[in-house]
Amino acid sequence: MRCIPVAIMTVRPPLRSLSASLFLACASVSSFALAQDPAPTPPAPTHAPLPPPAPPAPPASGAGCVLGSHMGFDEIDSTTASEIVCKKLQEAGADQTALHRVSFKKLGHHVFLIVDVEQNGRVVTSRDIQMASIEEVTVAAPRIAKALVENISMDQTQTVTNTVSSDTRIYRKKNKGMMRGGLGIGGTIGAGINAGGGLGIAPIWYEGEQFAVGGSVRLGLGQVGLFGGDIGARYFFSGTDFSPFVGGGVGASFLWATNGTSTGVNFGFMPYGELGLSFLRSQTVGLDISARADAPTFTLKTTSTTSMNYFVPVTVTAALKF
Repeated sequence: MRCIPVAIMTVRPPLRSLSASLFLACASVSSFALAQDPAPTPPAPTHAPLPPPAPPAPPASGAGCVLGSHMGFDEIDSTTASEIVCKKLQEAGADQTALHRVSFKKLGHHVFLIVDVEQNGRVVTSRDIQMASIEEVTVAAPRIAKALVENISMDQTQTVTNTVSSDTRIYRKKNKGMMRGGLGIGGTIGAGINAGGGLGIAPIWYEGEQFAVGGSVRLGLGQVGLFGGDIGARYFFSGTDFSPFVGGGVGASFLWATNGTSTGVNFGFMPYGELGLSFLRSQTVGLDISARADAPTFTLKTTSTTSMNYFVPVTVTAALKF
């Protein structure tokens, strides 16, 4: 509401009171109108506020274990793989006060799994292993956890059943072993008749981490000779690349011997026992050195139908296996 001022040059006394009343009423209405005007709307901001920064990624699994660098890898695969590593670290008894950072890096077609152990913001120790693909983390994770917890090298964690593709020979975990053939040479002596001879052997074994079953074909020539086959088993005292072993079994062979002017021959069963050393078990070509004693269940018959003294063939062989 607006009031239009009116100039009055001369106002008579009766009209002066009316003019004053009109002025006061106009002032009151103007004040009421001003009080009812709405507050001005603030101007809209020219730029929307930035969203708050995303919180840091939580540990992949287990206390003090996080996923580190994994450029070039699928996010889901990397997260799953790091969870597997973190779980194995926890199962192995890793230091829960330290931060374990699990990283994956590429070099051509190869994948490197790296675990850094950090304390107070610095790396105090680290282990890494080369894999053919990220899927091999199921085999590599227990090895890298063992190496970190026991403070040993990655080579010391290798057994015949946990090698990865970067190792020379692959033993598939699901099969627990592998068929291996071989060829070897050795010598035989006849304990009790003072005679000896050469020996060739062709073994074939199904070999696992600590057990092997199989057999061999043997041919020996000389003063003491034999020809036959056997089946048996071996127990390895370690699952690593080098291990002593013991074994035993039974064979069926022709056995002959010459003692002076007397020659005897016979055929029958010969239980045996052996001791040996196995080298390079996880490699493409390995080596077994063994000493074996056979116990014939018979004596040799000579041409004169008399029996030759009972003796035990003892053989020492070195056999390559592949």
